[in-house]
Amino acid sequence: MLPPFCEKGGFFVPYADICLVKWYQAVVVTVFIASIQACGSKPLILPGGTTLSYDLVMNQKPVRLTAKVEQFNPQLVFDYNVENEGIKGRFTVTQEALMVGTEIDHLFTGEAKTLTKTTSLRISDSTFHQLKNDGEAILSFRQGFLKNENIYKVVDNQTTTINFNDKPKTVDVLYLEDIHGKEFKFWIWDNPKNPIIIRMDVGWQMLLKNIETTLD
Repeated sequence: MLPPFCEKGGFFVPYADICLVKWYQAVVVTVFIASIQACGSKPLILPGGTTLSYDLVMNQKPVRLTAKVEQFNPQLVFDYNVENEGIKGRFTVTQEALMVGTEIDHLFTGEAKTLTKTTSLRISDSTFHQLKNDGEAILSFRQGFLKNENIYKVVDNQTTTINFNDKPKTVDVLYLEDIHGKEFKFWIWDNPKNPIIIRMDVGWQMLLKNIETTLD
């Protein structure tokens, strides 16, 4: 309840004089700050038509991978091109895989794939929430004919710089290491709408260099 009087210059005057004005000013400032914080924490949603450009290093040989994303949700659909290698293909990651998949497919061999239990370029929603809530989750990928499955833990919350339309932008990332000491590492964009793999080192390396998008 608001007090009926406040002190002004050694006299008590009706609250409606100056205290009410100050109270309303304080409320307006508080709401304004809260709205700024809410906007700042809002996850960035990438639109269809976005192109992700990665540097891949395999057997000490660097190549550039570009993935033009037709849509991010409810399915992830993208056409990729491994430049200078003449390898082109198309991935369709189903809604179920985006929700609960624990395996990652980064075998860009030139054919069209539909992934029903496996993701690509990003982790699944359930894996992301496990990392955020529990600090660890299972991730797997194939090396040749073998499926390499490990538990990964969040070692650190970091920031990194990515080029958006060739302009540097700082983003938050989850830095992961496998708990069995195999020195496999992932850097995941801390973005529940697009938990994209920013970087990974699993015997070969993959690093996101630029996001070309219609967003500013």
